[in-house]
Amino acid sequence: MSLHFPDPATDSNIGGCNSFSFIEAEKIIVLATNSDQNTVTELVVTGGHDFFTGYSTWGTLRFDEQTQQNASGTYYSVRIRGFYPSLSYEAGQIFNNLRGKSFVVKIKDNNLVTRLAGTPETPLTFSFEATSGRSPSARSGYAFEFSGQLLKPCPMIP
Repeated sequence: MSLHFPDPATDSNIGGCNSFSFIEAEKIIVLATNSDQNTVTELVVTGGHDFFTGYSTWGTLRFDEQTQQNASGTYYSVRIRGFYPSLSYEAGQIFNNLRGKSFVVKIKDNNLVTRLAGTPETPLTFSFEATSGRSPSARSGYAFEFSGQLLKPCPMIP
């Protein structure tokens, strides 16, 4: 295997993410990756369930995966963060219902590359912060996050 860095695609290297969807981790019954574990080859959810569509204000959705080391070896600290506008009653109910639960998340970046973050065994946990801002020009809403420590990097979904 070559360790040379590949030439980057210089015509499309846009930062940020544009969409995400999520499902409760226990709803996934089959998750398989290729032998390099960098591409999802099969993803099956229990009957009647599907990924929920998320929403984030344009320019606030991001994916971060940081390689970490400890006495047990390598792991990957993953965070998916965004901002949902409005402190509405309906949004508050949804966010409170998601808080602390375990999820697997599909996230698509602005280069149209989709990754799968989390597994049924090592899911991401949802948390949020509600904020009204300090002044009328500030934005009110929910800063949310899916986060977790994974044993493998997040694979891509072809």
